[in-house]
Amino acid sequence: MKRMLIDGKLVAADRTYPSVNPATGEVLGQAPDASVADAEAAIAAARRAFDTTTWSTDAAFRARCLGQLHRVLTEHKEELRELTIDAGVVAAIIGYNYPTQLALAKLSPALAAGCTVVLKAAPDTPLITLALAELIATETDIPPGVVNVLSSADVAVGEALTTSPDVDVVTFTGSTATGRRIMAAASATIKRVFLELGGKSALVVLDDADLAGPLMVSAFATCSHAGQGCAIPTRMLVPRAQLDAIAAQVAGALQQVTYGDPRDPGNYMSPLVSERQRDKVDGMVKRAVAAGATLVTGGEKVDGPGFFYLPTLLTNVNPDSEIAQEEVFGPVLVIIPHDGDDDAVRIANNSIYGLSGSVYSASEERALAVARRIRTGTVSVNGGAWFGPDVPFGGYKQSGVGREMGKAGLEEFLEIKSLAAPVQAAS
Repeated sequence: MKRMLIDGKLVAADRTYPSVNPATGEVLGQAPDASVADAEAAIAAARRAFDTTTWSTDAAFRARCLGQLHRVLTEHKEELRELTIDAGVVAAIIGYNYPTQLALAKLSPALAAGCTVVLKAAPDTPLITLALAELIATETDIPPGVVNVLSSADVAVGEALTTSPDVDVVTFTGSTATGRRIMAAASATIKRVFLELGGKSALVVLDDADLAGPLMVSAFATCSHAGQGCAIPTRMLVPRAQLDAIAAQVAGALQQVTYGDPRDPGNYMSPLVSERQRDKVDGMVKRAVAAGATLVTGGEKVDGPGFFYLPTLLTNVNPDSEIAQEEVFGPVLVIIPHDGDDDAVRIANNSIYGLSGSVYSASEERALAVARRIRTGTVSVNGGAWFGPDVPFGGYKQSGVGREMGKAGLEEFLEIKSLAAPVQAAS
């Protein structure tokens, strides 16, 4: 059984919970189910390490430790791949969809800035995060208390991290609903909160666009990670005159997507993370059809082991309906017609979210003009790739607060201080 990392020691918990392989439904192993007392111990260790050691002031030592972590991750990447298949004190709470990337995107800038961290694994994917904790404890010189890693299915543990007066910053990736609760809970201690939340990104096709790019992106992005990504473009806005032709081509592409055991390189789409999540997706699709949407393809659970859902396309969707407004987090795409650039911008911005999006046009100038009017933190223009460690990532509106990665991501963990000393009179 994997263990948690608290104050430099790999420790068990008094209780455990099962970690399930979503491709088969089988139990992979037991994860420690941390208690509030465990969380408090981790916070105390992080507070002590920040307040009483030289971690925050010795930049050269921090750089050496982060270099060790990079080397260790590279050396153990195949082991980690298998598990992936199956300012002051920072509380970092991550989502289940990209657990390694999310953990490192929070740990790296926080540690580089001199902070200490309590990292809480996602309840659905704890084993990969606990494996990271073991590597930190056994193969780096990161001092005790600087990095603490917990896993827990108890929501009270997350609440303890967000409300503790000994935590200076909360960084969270997950749903907007949970983000709202975290922001409210953290307000009592006026701590800094960084939130990377949900999205309902729009892929905008203008009437002069070469359709090859957006058709490929719409189909394969929809099924990437089984649609379990906050920045996936789940609304495709197309010229009204081209709606039927584009829908037919997208449906054909979705029907070609292979799915199954992610260890088989012939499969493109993985399962949803849990039966609960698959049922949520199925319920949203069924409600959309009942409300008048047309099911072009998909819309069914896959029989057999694992939590798979067919790639799904819906048309005749009301832009104000649940399926067009709420994050599905499954392989579901809706196509909505627009009547020109202004109408496309209006529909794209008709959302509480503002995380990402994309625009396609034969004219880069026209595409850029539309992209600048879409109120999201990132926009791809004609297939441009915005994701990278040097590119700030985050959203507008209810997609979050703050930025991750890039210089802006580092600055989330820094405070500004002004020092004044008396001016000495010239002799």
